[in-house]
Amino acid sequence: MFGNPFGAPNYNFMQPNGPLPPLSPFASPSSFASPSSFASPPLSTTTPIVPTPPPHVEENYEVKFASQMAELLEMGFTDKTANLAALIEADGNLDKAITILFPDPNEQ
Repeated sequence: MFGNPFGAPNYNFMQPNGPLPPLSPFASPSSFASPSSFASPPLSTTTPIVPTPPPHVEENYEVKFASQMAELLEMGFTDKTANLAALIEADGNLDKAITILFPDPNEQ
């Protein structure tokens, strides 16, 4: 229909700077890029670049453990500072936090 009469797709329309010039079977080898131009740059002998870890983000434990804090307050544990410290130590586990706040005297 358009372009190449041999049926091969015409990819020239996809080039950002317009169509490519047609390749000539008689082009000299010097008109082509040398293999060295495709090689990777030489490796550096300097210290390798190590990605830095993301900055430490301070967790907002009051938000993270809000539901557990509400349950502790409903149970009568009114010291919010102690509750939060117990929840942080128990990683949010309500049963462990209660054990921390009100240790069982029979367990030793």
